[in-house]
Amino acid sequence: MLQKKLTLLILVLFFVSCSTTPKKEEAPKTYAPRATEKALKDYREAVALYKSKNHSESLKKLGRFIKIYPRVDITDDAYYLIGQIYYDKNNFFKAAQFWQAIIDSPLISEYHDRAAVGAALCYYQLGHHEDSLKSLEKYNFPPPIQENALAAQAFELSSKIKLIRKQTVSALRDLISAMGYRRSASDIKALEFKANDIVKSYFNQDQLNDIVGDANFEKVDAAARLKLGILLYDQKSWTQAGIQFQIIKEKYALSEEAKKASEYLALIDSQNKVDVSAIGVVLPLTGKSSTHGYRVLRGIQLATNLFGSSRYKLAIVDSEGNPDIAKKAVDRLVSEDHVIAIIGDVAGKTSQAVAQRAQELGVPCLTLSQKQGLTSLGEFVFRNNVTPDMQMKTLVHQAMTINGHKRFAILFPNDTYGTEYATAFWDYVLLNGGEIVAAQSYAPEETDFREPIQRLVGTFYLEEDRGKELAIRLNEWKKEQKPKTAREKPPKDLMPPVVDFDALFIPDGPKSLGQISSMLVYNEISNITLLGTNLWNSSQTASRAGLFAENILFVDEPSVSASSFKDFASDFQPVFGYAPSASEAQGYDSALIIINALNSAQSRKSMRDAVSSVSKISGAGTLISMGPNREVEKSLFPLTIKAGQIVKASN
Repeated sequence: MLQKKLTLLILVLFFVSCSTTPKKEEAPKTYAPRATEKALKDYREAVALYKSKNHSESLKKLGRFIKIYPRVDITDDAYYLIGQIYYDKNNFFKAAQFWQAIIDSPLISEYHDRAAVGAALCYYQLGHHEDSLKSLEKYNFPPPIQENALAAQAFELSSKIKLIRKQTVSALRDLISAMGYRRSASDIKALEFKANDIVKSYFNQDQLNDIVGDANFEKVDAAARLKLGILLYDQKSWTQAGIQFQIIKEKYALSEEAKKASEYLALIDSQNKVDVSAIGVVLPLTGKSSTHGYRVLRGIQLATNLFGSSRYKLAIVDSEGNPDIAKKAVDRLVSEDHVIAIIGDVAGKTSQAVAQRAQELGVPCLTLSQKQGLTSLGEFVFRNNVTPDMQMKTLVHQAMTINGHKRFAILFPNDTYGTEYATAFWDYVLLNGGEIVAAQSYAPEETDFREPIQRLVGTFYLEEDRGKELAIRLNEWKKEQKPKTAREKPPKDLMPPVVDFDALFIPDGPKSLGQISSMLVYNEISNITLLGTNLWNSSQTASRAGLFAENILFVDEPSVSASSFKDFASDFQPVFGYAPSASEAQGYDSALIIINALNSAQSRKSMRDAVSSVSKISGAGTLISMGPNREVEKSLFPLTIKAGQIVKASN
């Protein structure tokens, strides 16, 4: 018997030590005198009204009861029922008042604990989190030896509030305590899910280090170790991460965490397995971008002499233009093919996924996308492409310094490409002391450019923008009309366009250029230069530009018709049976960068350093060097059209 008492005492002491805050010393409470028969009758009438859902009359009777019988043994029953009625009506302020009265009463009440939790719930609903926790401190927690829904509810509420207050460790401790009062497997599983979610969503590395291996947090040990392992893995602390993953695999073999840990252990193992002859390639080989993907791939295949006696192996994965598939492709290339570096992808979203995952795994990645910010992902990410920043720097220099333009307008598609280039162009114009006098966007699928052009030159909102000028011109037009030949309406060209800019920047393809140039002429706008991006480096541009054909300017790498490109083309055409384009050249140059770096690399880290040091190697059209920001440095040329041919602009 003594042993049982000691065990019970230990349980009580253990539980008190886990409660939210130490109890304060309070004066002992006393029992209330028994109620008279008359008091019992009055109370029963109030309860009957409550049960019949006549809550308003029940409240009146209960209120009178409390005034008449303020200190009998069922007064607390009345207080509790009033609180319940107000709580059901969502009047949490009133409910809290009556339940708080039970807590603060000097009389002993069987409703004390229910009132403490009830008041805490009310304060929580009112946003008074401090008062809610104080109310929970009044709850007399029993030892966790049997099912107790009220105690579990108290701990769950305390956990929720502490999580809001960023007391994450204490919140987790309370949730684990709540599990001790549940016996239903489904209830316990739901609480375990919440506890694991707290670990996954809120715990930092220091907090994880504090709780892993602690018996008090055994319920979340697998989740805590997995998150800690992933954090260490992302920091490339492979050995320390592996220790956590191995413990999970051995200790929690049948858990979802063990499955994930095994995947990471395989990736860690792959860090030590590198095939210095294996180059990974991630490109869209199916879907709408597949044509471009295959063109780039053929350039890579030519550079690696894949159809001859090659010492290199290409591990090629189709990204399908899907970021999730592209990310998984990187995992496969590292864990199964053990590649030393990866080339790809070409599209913005997939290239982001490939570059991000390659950086996480510590494998050099040479991305081919123009998407801004890719190289900022980390030291293992490089790029071989002509970026918006590179193009706009050269274009604005040519337009302002060489051609003498100072005032510019921008007409751009409202999509990622258009806004990115428009922003870069605007920045460089201002940086060089120029002025943007007008800018208009249009829908990417636009085919009728009448409205955006009229907005650009002030002929759309005539009355609002040029009301006085319109009135004067209209009056002069009326004076010129002769009675016999008078027109009913003034001509549409009564107001000439305001062309107060020297050049118009259009970051769009040749098709849109053709539609825009025609509409410019229609709106009597002709004596300006049209500026564009390397999308205009196409055989279509001369015919699409119309009257502006010899008054356009854009920048790009050396044209495929340039002499520096011919040697590459003469090697490519016999193998693949057609003349290469800039896409094939991009793939070819990218592979040459990787091959050049392989000459001095035996690991992925040394490969990263070697790619960073690539300097002046002969590519498809120009010398290639890797810049300090991990962007391939290329000579861009200002281009224009003469006699229907793309040629280098004079400088």
